[in-house]
Amino acid sequence: MLSLDSVKVGPKVFRVERPENIVDGGDSLWGQCDHSKCVIKVAGRLADDQAAVTLLHEVIHALDV
Repeated sequence: MLSLDSVKVGPKVFRVERPENIVDGGDSLWGQCDHSKCVIKVAGRLADDQAAVTLLHEVIHALDV
């Protein structure tokens, strides 16, 4: 199980949350990055390997400020 509370991306620290599902505009997502709140969400329903890849994907989004 992916168990990170936070991740530092450049000068910012992003809180990592694992809600069971992430829905945005009716779409079910694997992950989401909220720059304004410094939060990265990774769906709790994902297998460990999918969660790790999704976290990396969202960290890359966090770099794009």
